[in-house]
Amino acid sequence: MKTQLLPSLFALAFLSLSLSAIGLAQTTNPPTTNQEPALRIKTELLQLRAVVTDKQGKVVEGLKVEEFELLENNRLQKIEFFGSEVVSEGKKEKADPPAGAKNNAPNSPPLTPPAKPTRTIALFVDNVHATLDSLDRTRQTLRRFVNEQMTENDLVCIVTAAGSVGIVNQFTQDRQLLLRAIEKMTLWRINDSTLLSPYLAARIALNNTEAVVTGMMLLEADDVSNKSMPTRTLEMEVRARAVMLLAEASNQRKVMLSTLKALTERLAELPGQRLLFFFSDGFSLSGNGGSFDSDDLTPTISRAVRSGVVLYTFGAQGLTVQMLTASQSGIVEGARQYTLANPTGRPSSTPIVVMPLQSYLSARNNDQKIGMNALALDTGGKPYFETNDLNGRLAQALEENRFYYTLSYYPEDFSNQTKPRKLTLRVKGHPEYEVRTQRSYVPAELLRAEKENAALTPRQRLARAMISPLPVNALGISVAADYFEREGDANQVLLQTYIESDKLDYQQQDMGYLFNLEVATAIYDGAGKLINGWSDEIKGGFKAEQFETAKNAGFRQFKWLSLKPGLYQIRVGIMEANTERLGTALSWVEVPKLGQNKALVSNLMLVYQADAQADAAKSGSMAQFRQGIRVYRRGEELAYFLRIYPPGNQKKQSGDGITIQTQIVQGDRTVYQSQWLPAEDRAVAKDKISTEIGGELKLNTVKPGLYELRVLVRESKSAQPLQRAVLFSVE
Repeated sequence: MKTQLLPSLFALAFLSLSLSAIGLAQTTNPPTTNQEPALRIKTELLQLRAVVTDKQGKVVEGLKVEEFELLENNRLQKIEFFGSEVVSEGKKEKADPPAGAKNNAPNSPPLTPPAKPTRTIALFVDNVHATLDSLDRTRQTLRRFVNEQMTENDLVCIVTAAGSVGIVNQFTQDRQLLLRAIEKMTLWRINDSTLLSPYLAARIALNNTEAVVTGMMLLEADDVSNKSMPTRTLEMEVRARAVMLLAEASNQRKVMLSTLKALTERLAELPGQRLLFFFSDGFSLSGNGGSFDSDDLTPTISRAVRSGVVLYTFGAQGLTVQMLTASQSGIVEGARQYTLANPTGRPSSTPIVVMPLQSYLSARNNDQKIGMNALALDTGGKPYFETNDLNGRLAQALEENRFYYTLSYYPEDFSNQTKPRKLTLRVKGHPEYEVRTQRSYVPAELLRAEKENAALTPRQRLARAMISPLPVNALGISVAADYFEREGDANQVLLQTYIESDKLDYQQQDMGYLFNLEVATAIYDGAGKLINGWSDEIKGGFKAEQFETAKNAGFRQFKWLSLKPGLYQIRVGIMEANTERLGTALSWVEVPKLGQNKALVSNLMLVYQADAQADAAKSGSMAQFRQGIRVYRRGEELAYFLRIYPPGNQKKQSGDGITIQTQIVQGDRTVYQSQWLPAEDRAVAKDKISTEIGGELKLNTVKPGLYELRVLVRESKSAQPLQRAVLFSVE
């Protein structure tokens, strides 16, 4: 079989440009368009959303404007505009039949969202502070939400606090994409099992002697060898650990909240009701010096309020019992008393005992809830802790927001712009009613982003958008970076940028439709250092007779890269010249070091065959991509290839002893699976370092839906095969 990469779908002119601001270190997002009214200041309206419930928790409908009182800093405000909204939930559908049901692929909703979704829901998973158990519980909750609670009128995205889950950072209605993102969620890092916590570290930093000796006891329990330390040395060690722990906690909190803030900014661009469900084990607000630090939390809350986003927070650890685990059974309260040095350096005559461990565990648990409580209550949502029925609480949150009121007013107080403004909304004559709405905002925080953006050039806004924690979706763009090394070729990575043509603004000219884009690319190494960056101008267009077909197909830009072995992040951004709208995306790629004593495999890529390309040219059809996923029509042929790099100690440069298997999978069901075959049987090319494997699959019996193509490569001496996978869609 002969395969080749298809060139651009139409002629593109490339002009090298410079992007001077590509390395900016702070994130600022571009101004949004087509927003619903949101929280604003000075002469503009402030808009609030409110849910009113009675003593039984039932939503109260039918209230009139004259029944409400709105106060800012305890001063009565005039309500200028008032209304109510009813959210239509639409029909609920399951994404997939259970395993073992009919071996048919269910129809998959289109990858593009409807024109006017009723509700926008962001599922935010704090994988920075999670444990393996809580992440697994969150996965189960989100699977059930997607399968049973998500409706046809919901636009949904899944975002993790650190580390991208790929294309589902974009909002979608495709349940298969969401389920795939759920399975791909991983911990940012494996958290230590020590009982030392930021709460205790903060008290140690503030020189609380009871906290110091408790920390000393916990250090001894973590490592038996610490018991042989002199008391003074152990005290110095626990103080040093506290400093490190607080610095680490501050960094983790900053990473998580920066992503959360970016998500609320993105939600402001979207229509309909905006809900954000936040799953976390909790986080501490203790600063580096041990004092309370809300410098990252306050702007996040203010931005959510301005964006009209209601947050619900969920304790991902479920129902907890404040007790020691089996691994910490060596801790015995009162087993040892500690005598600390006084300020002169001499031992004190009064020994100090540790605080009761149950009290400490309870206080630590409460400390982790403070930030989650503030995020929910200050934005009009509700926190949920100590429950294993997370889906039940999700259902409650959705029901509570089925009906809500909107109220707008003009703030009159322009003093103290940096201080929080307290918002109070109540129903006259009904003190028993609970009114959930935004509780506070900081005027200066709302102005800052607008002022910063106003001072930036279009290219600077593009550069900042590219390094934002989340992609910008005003223009449809996705990127794939694939490792594919060949003998004698310094280029090992194929970078493909996909642009959705139907979202572009076209200029009609001479019986054609023209567009003009700037595409910027930045490459970072595993340490986050910028190692390369460039920009291209892309000018292109379609003839009138090609316009509808080409607009729906999208197009790709190809570039081969030469990178040293290592892990890289590649960020790409596009800007439309005439509208200055932006779109950004990112991809990770790892370049391995060949010659090791184990087999390696390139990425798996879908390709076009020369004869398929010729047929497409005759029929006028074009390959389609949506959110970077190749879309096939039923009956078309899927062609793929990859390269196998044998172990460095293998004498023959061939596929001897290596077998491969091909699978098509949807969810947890295998739709197609080949036999294990020698790699030699599928070889289409060879060089001194690798064997190229290729194959074709006819999609005659594959029903519409989203699928994953997998190729498994197994060495004869290895029990665990290597696996490469790529998504594709059939319509």
